[in-house]
Amino acid sequence: MVVNVNNWHWTDKNCLPWAKKYFERVLKEKIFKSVNDIEFKITNISQLEGDCEVNQRKGKLMSLFDMQMVLDFDVLCKENKYQGTIKIPEIAFDSEVEDYQYDITILKEKSDDSFLIREFFKQDIKEELSLIFYKFNDDLLAENAKDIQLDAEKVTSTYTSQNAQKTKAAKVFSENLNKKEIKKADSAAISAQATGFKQNTTTLKFQETFTTKANQLYQTYLSPQFIQAWSRGTFHPLTSLSSSLLSNGEKYGLFNDNIITTIISLKEGEKQSEIIMSWRLNDWVKDQESQLHLKFHESSEFGETTMEVIWSGVPLGQEDRVKERFREIYVRGVKIIFGFGMVL
Repeated sequence: MVVNVNNWHWTDKNCLPWAKKYFERVLKEKIFKSVNDIEFKITNISQLEGDCEVNQRKGKLMSLFDMQMVLDFDVLCKENKYQGTIKIPEIAFDSEVEDYQYDITILKEKSDDSFLIREFFKQDIKEELSLIFYKFNDDLLAENAKDIQLDAEKVTSTYTSQNAQKTKAAKVFSENLNKKEIKKADSAAISAQATGFKQNTTTLKFQETFTTKANQLYQTYLSPQFIQAWSRGTFHPLTSLSSSLLSNGEKYGLFNDNIITTIISLKEGEKQSEIIMSWRLNDWVKDQESQLHLKFHESSEFGETTMEVIWSGVPLGQEDRVKERFREIYVRGVKIIFGFGMVL
């Protein structure tokens, strides 16, 4: 029984044990299937750490959680079986659906299968998992409020009753706004695919750091031999190659031509270099291409090279997808193969 007159005093409850049972129930043994005969099954929650609590004061019910999770999975792709893990570094009370990040590791992966599995995860599984994590906050409050807060009919204070109503109103407004934003982004992508017309675009700007020289990094992205290594053996020239490094106008595909790239402009220097290339995914509408501009800046003081990425022409709604793809293939892949820095 809750002893808290008019829900006035600060009351809290540690809900981490409840959260573990909750995620066991909604995630374990969950199966995802693709049209390409990929079956992805979450087999275990091997780690759930952090803080998770519900508290209230003066009628205001609040959640406060920040957790990290690791999921184990089995996956069947083209009759090949794999195991792996998904790390979710932050499941927080103030996260929106698009905020959740995933680091997927596939054990003993094969290049073609790996691409298909990761593509399936990013296109279908990621969104469904994010919606589960986003819904967690509502279920957490609904299930645990009764342990720390009196029922509304037992509250005689007008002040605390008004606070409770304000909390509910703010929650409804936030949910409706988030649904509208998701629907707007989805509608734009669906419309472009259905009509075949080019989608409106935006520009992304971000940086990555490598522990190597600028010239070495420049060659890593232009040498067919090096590209073959960091792309897991999927480099496919679509034009004849004139030298040991790609040159202007030369075109190639990666991961069964799911990514198509054409070199537009090159500028090589000892401390600073640049690569400009067109870049598209094969499921974009015809003639929809982005322009990927890589600038390499070497720091003699720290022995590092900063890669400045200016990515124009990215279709609206595809920002997270292409950025994640870039970091997984062009950054993480290069660091793992050549040891050019810490892999996150």
